[in-house]
Amino acid sequence: MNQDIARFFDLTGYYRAESRVPDKLVARMLDLVDDHLDRAQPPFRVNEAGKPCRLDHLIERDPVFLEALRSPAVREPVEAILGPVAEVVRHRHNHATRNAPGDIPFRLHRDIQQWSQPLVSVFIYLEDSRKENGCTTIVPATHRL
Repeated sequence: MNQDIARFFDLTGYYRAESRVPDKLVARMLDLVDDHLDRAQPPFRVNEAGKPCRLDHLIERDPVFLEALRSPAVREPVEAILGPVAEVVRHRHNHATRNAPGDIPFRLHRDIQQWSQPLVSVFIYLEDSRKENGCTTIVPATHRL
């Protein structure tokens, strides 16, 4: 199975894990994110209305986020793709964003400009993610452009 995950990731540039981070862990992360955004706990970024919408330095805020990364739902696919030794890079995608309707217009961008490093981005959705609330859209195989 690990070879299938790695092969799929290599071909498409993404992998959607079949298992989920435990609900209790997701609830703990969501509570912390909501609390820090509601209290404007720095560092954060604001939306066009001036409201805090993104928390930066997430991993440094609370051990719950590393706990989620170590959960089998995340760790097993990452190990299949990168191997048994992986490091968390804290300067890339170390944030949580709360999207209000209209906050994020649809736009295309690449997370990694030059696909030369063995890096993966891990997204853990803390609530339902749909077009209406600014979900991430993946265009398969564009990592090969």
